[in-house]
Amino acid sequence: IARDMQRDLYAYDFKRIFEEDLFGRLMSQLSRRSDRKLLGQEWTPQWLAAQLAEKCLSRLPKGEPPRVIDMCCGSGSILAEVLKATRRNFPNLPFSELRQAATGFDIDPLAVLLSKITWVVTLAADLRIATEQVIVPVYHADSLFSVTPISKTLPLPGSNNDIVIDLDGKQVHLPAEMITPRMTQFFDDIVDWCYDEARDAQRSPQRNQINIERVSILIDSIKAKLNIEIDPAIRSRVIEGVQSLAFRMAELAIANRNGIWAFILRNAYRPGLLAGQFNGLV
Repeated sequence: IARDMQRDLYAYDFKRIFEEDLFGRLMSQLSRRSDRKLLGQEWTPQWLAAQLAEKCLSRLPKGEPPRVIDMCCGSGSILAEVLKATRRNFPNLPFSELRQAATGFDIDPLAVLLSKITWVVTLAADLRIATEQVIVPVYHADSLFSVTPISKTLPLPGSNNDIVIDLDGKQVHLPAEMITPRMTQFFDDIVDWCYDEARDAQRSPQRNQINIERVSILIDSIKAKLNIEIDPAIRSRVIEGVQSLAFRMAELAIANRNGIWAFILRNAYRPGLLAGQFNGLV
């Protein structure tokens, strides 16, 4: 089946992109009816998505580039129309800003997959000439951010409580400060480092290398690179939390259970990391 699909894709003319929603009907066919009812999923026709996008952008202050969020993006039809409308309304907008015009969340992994493809297809011409790494801003997460796959509860904004992460039966505590918008890149860099350490441990089981001194140096280097400050009152908690996270991910890797922990961490906390960065909701 996979081979036949690849052959079909080789023969497809990707230069001709249809204007209508590519995957809306497909998603409604692939998803179980009971799941669609539970999640409130319904296909949005392209003409309606286009009107919603234009309506949202028209309400922004004149000349202000859109940074729109779709909290339940489905197959990405509305994201695509926001991107198209942004390109029409701001023809000179650099790609670095155009790619931030539309961000999507969905709790359904199939929706996220299709929505990411829709986003890429919509900006295909820009992506071909991009000179920097591009991360598609569509995330598999609960946009209401009350519960994640690895946390039963989350601290309220501004609280000093910890995030309690359950990684296959063992808990790791991270300061709530780490999932605030100003720490977005810091959090991603920390998760990347922990994942790299887990992979190294899988090849050569030496978890004792993940010590406080190494973590402290790492955090200072990331701070310097990103030009951010960490409150001295929570710095020791950040170091201890990162060490515990890396150590636990290494344990799972050594047991051949590395899996997708880094993916879950990056996506599950994305709503908190992106809070307050949008000027439109569609």
